[in-house]
Amino acid sequence: MVDSDYFNSLPPFEDETQTELSRRDFLAGSSIALTCLVATGAALSPLLDAKETPSVDELIQKHYKQLTLEDKKSIFARLEAEVK
Repeated sequence: MVDSDYFNSLPPFEDETQTELSRRDFLAGSSIALTCLVATGAALSPLLDAKETPSVDELIQKHYKQLTLEDKKSIFARLEAEVK
């Protein structure tokens, strides 16, 4: 059994690294978090309108204009396979 005098003899716990959170810091942190959340939602919103989820190859084709000759060949081969 633990002696109750043991707990009474311990010094109170005080974490010196933790400071009090001010209202200004709370509001700044909350607004940053909310901004990140809204930006993520805006970036992912085109996926809500998509009829099917695009593959990585389709995203690369859509968002990167300068393709090498090998990339173009692989894209055309993939498109031909999808058409058949």
